[in-house]
Amino acid sequence: MLKYLLIAASFVVLSFSSPAMAESKKAEGAEVSGPVFVELDRLTVPIINQNGISQTVSMLITVEAQDQAMADKITNMKPRLKDAFIQDMYGAFSRQAALQGGVIKVDVIKARLNKVSQKVMGPDIISDVLLQAVMQRRV
Repeated sequence: MLKYLLIAASFVVLSFSSPAMAESKKAEGAEVSGPVFVELDRLTVPIINQNGISQTVSMLITVEAQDQAMADKITNMKPRLKDAFIQDMYGAFSRQAALQGGVIKVDVIKARLNKVSQKVMGPDIISDVLLQAVMQRRV
């Protein structure tokens, strides 16, 4: 008799838990929509003045894409994007356009990187350029 009660109780428990289990499986299989972030390799640029290299600047850059399809396009273009960033930063630091009193103006760098990313990738591919870390070191 006890055996039949345990079997009946297990059927009751399973019948109530299956909708919850089905919902969790749907949630696992569903794709997450929203922004996708693509991390680029560390970018290191020298700052050169009339006496030679005075500082080096290293940046960790992450770009924001609207969805996974855009992120895949960015991933395929990483080398070209990094090259464009290096060229622009080299020019900006050499002209002292991104420095104020020897200190980097992060807002200027971010605006320039956003502009370069739009030029390389086209409009609406990269939503924003995020500076994860900016390290400045005198030589």
